Amino acid sequence: MFVSGGVIAILLGLSGANWTLVFILIALAGFGFGGQQLVLNYLIAEAYPTQLRATATVWSIGIGRLGSIVGSALGGVLLTGLGVSGYFMSLAVPLALAAVATLMVRHHKGGYQPSFTAEAKPDRQLQSY
Repeated sequence: MFVSGGVIAILLGLSGANWTLVFILIALAGFGFGGQQLVLNYLIAEAYPTQLRATATVWSIGIGRLGSIVGSALGGVLLTGLGVSGYFMSLAVPLALAAVATLMVRHHKGGYQPSFTAEAKPDRQLQSY
């Protein structure tokens, strides 16, 4: 999805005043960009052990929200400095970085295996008071 979003962003930059093409590409971009967060949530379920999934999901969503806030402000600066065509083409850069980062994620395999120290051994019985 990141790659398709990058291609769509570049095509938007090259589309110029062909408004039919612009609207079609914007519709495709909305589909691609919106679905990426959902896909990343599923990636978290595969990459983290069960005990860490909720924390990892919340952090991922929080960082995504922060990115949307910063991205809106930065988008205005880029739009002013680069123009509409340059703005759309610049969107391909973070999408390419996200694609590479997603490919680098290691998937968690097997169950969670904690390491036991001398203080906490698995054979000790827990006592309730």
